[in-house]
Amino acid sequence: MPKTSWMTTIAGFSPLGSHTQNTSLNSVVTLTPPNDAVTKLLIQATGKNVRFTLDGTNPTTSKGFRLTVGDPALLIMIERGVTVKVIGEHNNAVIDYQWGQ
Repeated sequence: MPKTSWMTTIAGFSPLGSHTQNTSLNSVVTLTPPNDAVTKLLIQATGKNVRFTLDGTNPTTSKGFRLTVGDPALLIMIERGVTVKVIGEHNNAVIDYQWGQ
C-alpha cells in the first residue's frame, strides 16, 4: 500500500488505552480490548512474522492471517465479541498494537 494511502487510512484512528508491545508469542496470546468502545485494532509485526485469528480459534505457526515483519501496521475493524488470538511463527516474534475507535 502506498504511504499516502496508509496515512489516509489511519487518519480517523483514535487510540483507546495504552500502546502495547508483546514479546511473548511462543504460545497463543489473546488480545483483550480495554473496553466495549473499541471498534479498531492497529497491529504490526516488529520482530519475526506472526499469525492471528479473529474467530476465537487458536492460530498456529502455519494457520491464521499472516503479519509480516516490514509491512506497515494493519488496521482491523473489530465488532463486539470478536476474539483476536496471536502466535509467532518462530521464537522471538514481537507485535506492537493499539486498540482504538
